[in-house]
Amino acid sequence: SLMGDGSEFCYNLVATMGSKFLYNSYFIFESSNVEYSEQIYNSHDIFGCIGLRHKKYCIFNKQYS
Repeated sequence: SLMGDGSEFCYNLVATMGSKFLYNSYFIFESSNVEYSEQIYNSHDIFGCIGLRHKKYCIFNKQYS
């Protein structure tokens, strides 16, 4: 994995910064609890999503409450 400053608890990643609890994803910035996703910015609790910004509780790009 290639990780940037401030990332922790990450596995199998490429290009992340300021994020934590990431798994099997790439290009994740300032986010947490992200799995199998790409290009996620300032979001949390994300699974299987692409290209999200300022989102939470999303599965396959659909947001849940």
